[in-house]
Amino acid sequence: MKKETLDELIACLPDDRTLFHYFKGQYAFLLLACAIREEQSINQLKKSPYQSLLKQPDIKKILARQGDGKVSAGLFKHPWRNDSQPFVLTVDTWGKHNQWQYQTTRKGCNLVLQLNFSEHHNRAYQRLVKPKEDYLFNYSGHPVMDREKRRLYRETLAWARIDLDLESNEALIEEIQSDWVRRARYCLQGIRKGDTPWYLDWCHCEPEAFVRYAENVLAPYNNIWPEAMLSAAIEKNQLVQTGVVIGSKLNLKGVRLCQKEIPDFVIRWPARRC
Repeated sequence: MKKETLDELIACLPDDRTLFHYFKGQYAFLLLACAIREEQSINQLKKSPYQSLLKQPDIKKILARQGDGKVSAGLFKHPWRNDSQPFVLTVDTWGKHNQWQYQTTRKGCNLVLQLNFSEHHNRAYQRLVKPKEDYLFNYSGHPVMDREKRRLYRETLAWARIDLDLESNEALIEEIQSDWVRRARYCLQGIRKGDTPWYLDWCHCEPEAFVRYAENVLAPYNNIWPEAMLSAAIEKNQLVQTGVVIGSKLNLKGVRLCQKEIPDFVIRWPARRC
């Protein structure tokens, strides 16, 4: 997509927070809500490509309460669990004319959906790690939130690069990535080996404080960030909230849904995931 077009889309978006909550396995609710077009029987779902989603404990509880054996999309919308993690969603652009340098599939720019930490995480991070500057566990050359671009700044946990095609009403998720998780894990492994990772040169904390951060604050994000990032990119309502709506249907070619029995995470990863 041309950068001018993306800039026009982003210029129409609100500059305040777009909140997104996610708990482990929430993608099952998202996919079932999208798959069920009209009321149908549970037995029909069990014979569909979505049958593996019905085995999840949270889904099984909902199905057990349906005395008539029928379900509708509304049953799976707006799920909530007390261990849901809050995030802030923002958008940006990525790429220029050189598609090889920016690793885009086509010439032009990608839309970037950024999954940013909440203030709850950031307060603990600042208290324990005491970073000297931004981007301690991010790379500023990647599409993470830039303090200079927004009134509200949050550290970015992960991002998704999306190639939008307004003519075909399609979106390709080209990549999801989290520098933060990878670099923090590298730092933690170094400390456990008795080394002093260079990351600690850029903060005012002792190794023990960083270990507390990694094990107590960051740990809940380690296993959910890929699911949360893809779910935020796929979920139509979240794209509506960030202003990225392409007609009445949004086809994501970067993932394949329901071509066969769905595996545990139901979504086949894009070609690149770090």
